[in-house]
Amino acid sequence: MTDPKRKQRVALGHAIWLGFLGVVAGGIFGLPQVVAACTLGGIALVVQVASPTGQAVRNVRPAKPQRSDAVIRPVSSRLRFLWMIGSLASFGLGIFLCILAGVELHGDEFAFAVAFGVDAFLLSVLCFIMLCRGTFAGWYRYLVRPALLTLCVQAIVTASILLGNLNVHGMPMALFILMIILPSILFFVFLFTPATAFGAVDLRKSKVQEVRAAAMPAGAVSPARRLWALILALLPFIPFVPLAGLHRFYVGKIGTGILWLFTGGLFGIGQLIDLIMIALGQFKDKDELPVVIWHGPATVTPGAPKAQPAATPKAPPAVAAAAVAPEPAKAEPTPKQETPAASEEPPSSATYPTGTIIYEPWHPFSGLICALGHILVLLAILVGLAIGLHVPSVVAAGWPDPELTQRLNQAFGYTQWPRLLEQGGAFLVVALLFLAAIFIMIGRRRSGAFHLVRALLGLGGFFWAIQLFSSDAI
Repeated sequence: MTDPKRKQRVALGHAIWLGFLGVVAGGIFGLPQVVAACTLGGIALVVQVASPTGQAVRNVRPAKPQRSDAVIRPVSSRLRFLWMIGSLASFGLGIFLCILAGVELHGDEFAFAVAFGVDAFLLSVLCFIMLCRGTFAGWYRYLVRPALLTLCVQAIVTASILLGNLNVHGMPMALFILMIILPSILFFVFLFTPATAFGAVDLRKSKVQEVRAAAMPAGAVSPARRLWALILALLPFIPFVPLAGLHRFYVGKIGTGILWLFTGGLFGIGQLIDLIMIALGQFKDKDELPVVIWHGPATVTPGAPKAQPAATPKAPPAVAAAAVAPEPAKAEPTPKQETPAASEEPPSSATYPTGTIIYEPWHPFSGLICALGHILVLLAILVGLAIGLHVPSVVAAGWPDPELTQRLNQAFGYTQWPRLLEQGGAFLVVALLFLAAIFIMIGRRRSGAFHLVRALLGLGGFFWAIQLFSSDAI
């Protein structure tokens, strides 16, 4: 906030986030939330206004020159395999600790086992996210920042669980509250601070970004339709439609789409901001192209000539010369036969990049349909886990609240409803996987038979794993 080389003298974003932090802190400590929010936001604005801007910094070491190898490169398959092993191992450890806590442990041991089990689940989520990342852009962006964010969330969750289950007072209680507040602040610091502030390479000057800039000319727009993005962003604000983040799946932002899905669009704030940006035409897709076209034909670069349809592929210059060479005596030119010049370049568009790095064209409708299929797969896995852990029977036994069991007995009219729910859950798993297969097949229809078969094999593996877990695990 006080960097003399900052672009803007006053950034309202800092004041808004600190005001939100004041609202949360006021609710925790019983203070007037409006007063706390205005105090922190006002301090942020005063500090920015009072700090110098646009002046040279003295007695500062010159910045180190960037390495020539500062490029984005793909992650090796071995490293991704290790992330997969870590995700499975930590997920299994979390299930083991939670089951052990519910079966054999009591008191303080129960609280610690549940806390560490949830931490293992969070570590499994981190490993799964790292498994899905296919590019490496420096250790801070790839590993350090995700690990720090996960540690902050684990500290918050652990302190909250222990504070709610242990009988603590005085100084221990204050320490647990501090373990909730301090990691919360650090979480937002690591999340919104630019990576270059921690010594990471500026991707705007890397080789891959230069290739992408050359591949996508100025004025190019996204192939995604602004109308569909706006409709998908409006869905969470409609009653009984709680799916947030579908507009991010639509434009190819899979990572943030998952985050929006599980957090309700960052508790509605991020969803509302995206809705406003889409309406103003400032929302961008995964390739940083603006989503501005409401409807109509394919994307055309403004100010550039339209690309001619390539009905017949043109031969290279050498092949064309060899084809014309056998008839040197004829002076008449062959009609409708052109030899492309050596300097001729293919037409540029948002989905036809040129250069050494080729990006697969992003089809918004296919990406959205595949994302819906993946959501159905996730629901099938959760239902299968609930059946395998016999959650209905556990609830019928009086956990976590005996009154809930009595209300369910009255609602169903008999006490054998856990068996009914487990049988219905098995049919629900099959139905969800079947619908997921339909959605994924529709989304992958343009990718070839190999990708279709691979998706079917993956869904079959999920079904087999769920059946094995529900029948033999417990």
